Amino acid sequence: MLITIYLYFSFKEKEETKFFLFTIFFASLTFYSRQSYLFLLVIIFFLLLDKSNFFSKKNGILVTLFIFFLLPTFYFFFQWKGLTPPVARSPSFNLNFNNIPTIFNIYLIYLVPFIIKFISFTKVKLNLNFILTLSIFFVIYFFIFQDYSWTSNGSGILPKLFKILWFNDFFSKILLLLCSYISLIFILLMFYKSIVIILYFFLNLIIFCSIDVVFQEYFDPICMIIILSFCSNAYYKKTFINLKQFIPVYSSIILIGSILYRL
Repeated sequence: MLITIYLYFSFKEKEETKFFLFTIFFASLTFYSRQSYLFLLVIIFFLLLDKSNFFSKKNGILVTLFIFFLLPTFYFFFQWKGLTPPVARSPSFNLNFNNIPTIFNIYLIYLVPFIIKFISFTKVKLNLNFILTLSIFFVIYFFIFQDYSWTSNGSGILPKLFKILWFNDFFSKILLLLCSYISLIFILLMFYKSIVIILYFFLNLIIFCSIDVVFQEYFDPICMIIILSFCSNAYYKKTFINLKQFIPVYSSIILIGSILYRL
């Protein structure tokens, strides 16, 4: 995945044909390594697409190469009758919308450094109307996911943290829904101008709603890499906190905490 992103930025900078071809090739290889990397295929296709002329020669080559490199996957999808092997999803292959709060809670773990940075350089007006609007939408959000439940063998860090703090299931449910809602709001506030990052979050919602159990490892460190690769330059400014220094420390704390939890 890192190679694909590097090749894309090389093509963006130099606009050489070899980088264009290698970006498509390595994006396809990334998909072969794990089907949940479908988001990268879509993002790279969108970024390379000539949007000024949909019937251009460049777009014809783009589509042809992606089809050619991905031809073997069609056989597996036909055999699996879906994007993932049958063992990784429920027999009915229904979308599990119960996973949505879980996915947003996992997002939140990787969003924390960017939320802190965002608050430091953005003046968010917390007037009464804004707070009231957020509160109303949270009530709607809570109503939609009132039957939300999580799995003990997955679901990310937050449910395990709340369990360590001896929170009962009902209180944990409220906190988890609140955290997932906060994650959703900050994604929209911080990245509404970045189609690539929004695409990443949206596509992952669809992909991981097709499986039964969502694990933190599916997003680690991919989520952080995508945000760092495509976020605005404002997040790289050294004012208040330097993300280049903060993120390694923050990630180390999470890693050490997860190791201690497993002991």
